[in-house]
Amino acid sequence: RISLAPLAGQYNVVFARNPGINGDGIAIVNVDRSGKVRISGSLADGTRFGQSTAISSSGQVPLYASLYRGGGSLLGYLNITSSNVTTADGVSWIKPAQPDRFYSAGFDSELSVLGSRFTRTVGAPLVNWTNVIVNLAGGNLATNITTSASISLRNALVITGDNPVRLRLSLAPNGVVRGSFVHPVSGRPTPVQGLLLQNAEVIRGYFLGVDQAGYLKLSEGAP
Repeated sequence: RISLAPLAGQYNVVFARNPGINGDGIAIVNVDRSGKVRISGSLADGTRFGQSTAISSSGQVPLYASLYRGGGSLLGYLNITSSNVTTADGVSWIKPAQPDRFYSAGFDSELSVLGSRFTRTVGAPLVNWTNVIVNLAGGNLATNITTSASISLRNALVITGDNPVRLRLSLAPNGVVRGSFVHPVSGRPTPVQGLLLQNAEVIRGYFLGVDQAGYLKLSEGAP
C-alpha cells in the first residue's frame, strides 16, 4: 500500500488571471494523512466554493464545484507533489449569462494554476522579505496603485509608502491576506484578499471594482 502521509499538509493555490478576468482566484487545499482532501476558496468574481474529495496515489486531486445555482462549474485536476501544486490541462471555469454586477454576459474560461505547500514555524515569519512592493491593478482603476509595505517577524503587514487610498492589509497564520482600500472611482471601501505562495515568494489575489475584477500582488522588491 502506498503511503500518502508525505503529501499531507496545507497547500495554497492561485487560479491565475487571464485577459478576460483581471484577478486571481485563491484556494486552500488541505490533505490529511489518510488522503482525504478539503478545498475552500473564492474565484475572482467573488464566488465562493468548497469541496471534499480524495487524493490519488500519484498525487492527483479531482476538482469540481457546481457554481451559480448549477448553471456553471469549476472543473479540472490538481497535481500535488511534496512542494507544489500544478495542473496539466488547466481548470475550466464556466459562468452562465445571468443578471449580475460582474460579468453578466457569462464566460467559458481556462485557468492556469500556481500552488505551493504552506509551512509555518512557530516563532518564525512566514516570509523573509526586507522590502515589499504592493500592486493593485484592473478593477476599474484608471491607473495602477503601487506602494511599499513591510512584514514583521510576527507577520504584521504594514503599509509604509504613500497611501492615498487608505489601503490596509493583514496576513493570517494560514497565509491568507485580507484588507481594504477606498476605490478612487466609487469612493467606497473595497475589500481585497490574497494568498501567500511561499515557494513562488509572492502574494496574489483579487478585489472587485465597479463592475470588473482587479488583482492584488505583493512581492519583495526595492524600497
